[in-house]
Amino acid sequence: MTRSVLALLLVCCGCCCLAVAQDEKPSKGPKVPEVLLSDQHQKMVKVGVGQEFPQLTLPQADQEGGQPKPLSDQFGTAATVVAVWHSDGAMAKSMLRDLSYDIAKRYQAKPGEKPQVATLAIATGTPAAEAIAESTGAKYTGPVLIDESGEAFDKLGTDRLPRIYVLNSKGQVVWLDIEYSLSTRREMKQAVAALVKKAAE
Repeated sequence: MTRSVLALLLVCCGCCCLAVAQDEKPSKGPKVPEVLLSDQHQKMVKVGVGQEFPQLTLPQADQEGGQPKPLSDQFGTAATVVAVWHSDGAMAKSMLRDLSYDIAKRYQAKPGEKPQVATLAIATGTPAAEAIAESTGAKYTGPVLIDESGEAFDKLGTDRLPRIYVLNSKGQVVWLDIEYSLSTRREMKQAVAALVKKAAE
């Protein structure tokens, strides 16, 4: 075998190995975490992954008689985080604080621009005054919506609060959790980052 033929074979083998390595290389960047719920918790969920978030129109806590806007008009261009909570919930304050710090501030939109990532906090079974006091105490900076009768929450599920939904640009649920914890916070940030990355591609 001549040197030129041997060199050509080595080059070809190298290209094949490179192609295989590229095919096997895992994709970089964050991915939306898988939602794993027990059978008991699944029964508490009426709107799950892959489903469209209900078309809700709720007043803002500080509107004082202003015209309520549909939630869909307040969605972000890449993602929306919807938090449903009650002022009596022990973890509500932590969730609202984290929403403001991890999402609202990190993905803050320029004045006059629609946010890439929006946050919406729905206070269910809670009067407006209590919702304002709770969100202010937690230094939450996003819109606080009022579902005092609980009708909106009835469309989403039962029992466990607070709960978090991450929606894509079409308003579909891509991730959720029906309680709030450190793992919830971590996976919420990961889901949002994955949607932002996807929107940028």
